[in-house]
Amino acid sequence: MPYTERSKFPENLILTIAVFLTLFYVNAIASGNDIALVKSRYDNVESVLKNYKIPYDLLKYSDLEKKDFLLKYKYLYLPSGIENPFYSNIDLTSWGTRIKSVTLKKDIYIPDRKKITENIKEFIERGGSAYFSGYTYKIIQDAFHPFHFFDNFPFMGLPGRITVNLKNDLKRFAVEERSALYIKYPGWVAIKSLNSGEIIASGEFNTPRGIFKGPISIIFKWGKGEALYTSYYSTVFSNFRRFNIFRIAGKKLIDQIYSDIKKFEQNITGTIADSILSKEYFRIYYFDLQKGSNTIYFKSDKNYYQIDIFDQNMSLIKSADLFEREQRFDIESKKETICFVKIYPSTEKRCGMFAIVSARGARTFPYYNKIITALLILTSTVLFIVLIRLFKSKRYSGKGRYI
Repeated sequence: MPYTERSKFPENLILTIAVFLTLFYVNAIASGNDIALVKSRYDNVESVLKNYKIPYDLLKYSDLEKKDFLLKYKYLYLPSGIENPFYSNIDLTSWGTRIKSVTLKKDIYIPDRKKITENIKEFIERGGSAYFSGYTYKIIQDAFHPFHFFDNFPFMGLPGRITVNLKNDLKRFAVEERSALYIKYPGWVAIKSLNSGEIIASGEFNTPRGIFKGPISIIFKWGKGEALYTSYYSTVFSNFRRFNIFRIAGKKLIDQIYSDIKKFEQNITGTIADSILSKEYFRIYYFDLQKGSNTIYFKSDKNYYQIDIFDQNMSLIKSADLFEREQRFDIESKKETICFVKIYPSTEKRCGMFAIVSARGARTFPYYNKIITALLILTSTVLFIVLIRLFKSKRYSGKGRYI
């Protein structure tokens, strides 16, 4: 067949389609966010994420009703005040300071809370991580029923100063046992007790019926996912707020470290996600060390950091400035104690997220205990079969019958 331009057409078409699909795929990866925030009126998470340089997609409350809409996201912020206010369905006409008419809009939006709850529940159970605050407790309560309230009335809290006791990872993050919170609004959600969940902050607070005590912030684990709920969100920038935001945004790095720890069958003892922001020079946290073998895992998403580890007397144990995004430090401890982990940026770059996880147990080789257990079972099975055969051979007469 003679060579013509026409004969090149199929090849050119295939090449063009391949290039287009490649560019489309690369562009989709580059532009897609796995973090989403639902716009709210009360809890200003939007300003915090912008200040922390955390990219996100801004959603509408109505987006939560759409089936499978959240499949493209892994991390979700649902701050207090995401529900559409009643006046969003009203048209108001005025002349100067006088109201001329008030009418309902033609397309009135009434949210389907049942659909929203089902979608959020599915999102968490399949492995998503979500932040809730204030009045979005309703979604958690409808989906999982973890809360009990004083006199069965959620909106008991009065404005004022609260001294809270910090626990577990929040305590490790803030490096303090107590913190002062200032709640500016009345009717905040006061929780009496829980059916499930890990309390990371609790305290005493004023209510119209006296001083009560209860949880302020909680971490829940449902299905494969995690949720963090807090009644407090008045302060835009604080250690309290910072922990809550990075616990969700940094969950991808946390899960990657968890996967490594799972391979070596260690037990997790502490988890922190954070970043070094503009005009900051270091961050410091503490972790628990158990007697025997311990490991401190570090993972960064893009920037490089120097890591110094100190004992409880602030004597240097380990130090590394390796320009590696993944680092690991094995520590042998003669007793139960704590260590401090100090993080410095290795360059002038800021706002690169990182996660630190502490774990106890010796690192030998991946799935050590499972492999040993499997070998023991296999050895026992083979030995049992051999013994059965030996027993049968001894009872066999050799003339076609057993004796």
